[in-house]
Amino acid sequence: MRERTHPELAWGVDHPELKQALRFCLTAGAFNIFWFVLATPQQILTVLVKTHLGGSAFLLGILVGGVNLAGALNLASVILVGVFRERRMLWFWTTLFARLCAFAVAGAAFWVAAGGPKNQAVLIVIIASVASSIGNALGASAWWAWMGDLIPENIRAGFFGKRSALVQTINMVFFFLATLMIDRFLPVVFVVYGCLYLIAGLGGTLEVLTQIRAPDPLQGKVPKLDLSTFLVPLKDKTFRRYCLTVGSFLLSFNLVAPFLAPFIVDPHGAGASPLWLGIGFVISQGTWVLVVPHWGRLMDSIGRRAVVVVGGFFVVAWVAYLFMNSTNYWYLIPLASFIVGLLAPAYWEGITQFMVTLSHPDHRTAYAGWFWTWFGLTAAVGPVIGGAAYDLLEATPMVIGQVSFQPLQVLIVAAILLTSTAQLTLARMRSPQRPTDSVRSLLSTLLSAETLQTITGNVLFWRRPPRE
Repeated sequence: MRERTHPELAWGVDHPELKQALRFCLTAGAFNIFWFVLATPQQILTVLVKTHLGGSAFLLGILVGGVNLAGALNLASVILVGVFRERRMLWFWTTLFARLCAFAVAGAAFWVAAGGPKNQAVLIVIIASVASSIGNALGASAWWAWMGDLIPENIRAGFFGKRSALVQTINMVFFFLATLMIDRFLPVVFVVYGCLYLIAGLGGTLEVLTQIRAPDPLQGKVPKLDLSTFLVPLKDKTFRRYCLTVGSFLLSFNLVAPFLAPFIVDPHGAGASPLWLGIGFVISQGTWVLVVPHWGRLMDSIGRRAVVVVGGFFVVAWVAYLFMNSTNYWYLIPLASFIVGLLAPAYWEGITQFMVTLSHPDHRTAYAGWFWTWFGLTAAVGPVIGGAAYDLLEATPMVIGQVSFQPLQVLIVAAILLTSTAQLTLARMRSPQRPTDSVRSLLSTLLSAETLQTITGNVLFWRRPPRE
């Protein structure tokens, strides 16, 4: 294990303030999801931009790419932490700005409802979303370094698993209700969007006001930043390899991800009503809630890397979209959603936990900054390339023999092949802190009778996972 230069600054599981601090983190996460569901480029925002405001696939790619490109400002976050020697308040002000941007999206929706032009409102939505991501990026590195010091290593993945289960439960209910409202009140859909984004802004503001109550173990003791400290992560060969594999996955993933929800509701695609977005989401998030605590415990017991490798293969669920149409979406959407809910939490929760594990305790802000910067840059490239390729393939369809392939089908095949390559590369990388962190050990544990019985019992009877 990597030792901290100043061990007296690290918190242990028996610290008297830890339990209360974790409660603040849990509550803040619950408020965060109201903002996250709506103000990040996921299904509701992408459908708003492309379907209701009439944005093109390329414009949608610009939105998603711009949001992810803002991740480059995580390096600015590292510099700001080093200059001000402060993490909590930096996170507070930058994140508060990010959450308040949801009110601008609400204003744009109400403007269109009152007769405003859609082509101008869509620009406001894009600008507000990118601005929100800028504020988020400026505080993200500080937050992850703060949480890395606040939550002890041996319980961190388990805690985030429980936090994710709580957050995704709220996420599931809120998303379903949001899509139900959009579906049932289509004649006044922009009024509905306006109200939803008011909730997003309020929830995000409450998140910031709650999270700031958790203490920072390095309050007033953040090490001073110099150039050598700033570049420490780049000298770490294992960390560099990890960033490259995650970046390859994100670029490939985002070739397709922004276009799946619009395809589901497109009359020329699957032709489903917006309510099916909510149905699929409930299935995927409900499964997520049930399995994510188990993934968290597996990360703590076996290791983070193997969990990330296995979880990344959730993209195989996209095979269902290759054959989806207006006659079979009713069973292919639930099937794809279940596979995503089963495996995706292992990947999305795991990549951040493995990043913190790889980071040196004295340089966590720098590690988080470089990771999230690379995350944002690579995730930004994918949707722009995907959007341009989508429009090109729509104008000039790919034809092999007598078969004509739709743009989404071509992108899905390419994305699955590329993401699988990235995961196989990660599988060959050793975990420096835990040599037993192997895919073989993980699969052996997952397929054991005890694990299958525990997970099956939780799914069938909604049992809470045992306390550690």
